[in-house]
Amino acid sequence: MPVASNRRLAALIEELVGGTEPLEAIADRQLTPDYRQRVNGRWTARDAVLAHFAQLREAARSVEVTVLDEGTTTRPGDAGAPAPADGTAADTAADATADTTTDTTTDTGYAERHIVSVTLANGRRSENEVYIFARLAADGRIRSLEEVILPLTDDADDAADAGTSTDATGR
Repeated sequence: MPVASNRRLAALIEELVGGTEPLEAIADRQLTPDYRQRVNGRWTARDAVLAHFAQLREAARSVEVTVLDEGTTTRPGDAGAPAPADGTAADTAADATADTTTDTTTDTGYAERHIVSVTLANGRRSENEVYIFARLAADGRIRSLEEVILPLTDDADDAADAGTSTDATGR
């Protein structure tokens, strides 16, 4: 079952970086099969994200995530969303029968801002402020994630250059 909304991405990052469960099992539970992410303008597919987290697991001694802001949004067609202002139906029969692994009409928006601090095995500490906007599928898993990373320490830049950045998606 996907991580509950409170500290949703923080818990996921801590699980991906500091956990012992296989990354693919975590991804199957938390990310849709068509998951993709954009970090500072660059799109990456799910398999590349998992490969990066495998590297980060090897390089990191510890990870700490402090959530600063978090919220969800809905849009017409989402369960509980207000009806469209023009009075038209927000969903159609086609939407109701669509495969939710690729149908985005029922997605919910998720936004978060956090500070992530990683201590690498070599003792260097990397700290970044991360701004995230995500789409959650109807089943609660993350379908897509877009983020912007603001390095807060010089080591954050060094870690990113070394392929051991510490944002929510491992870039």
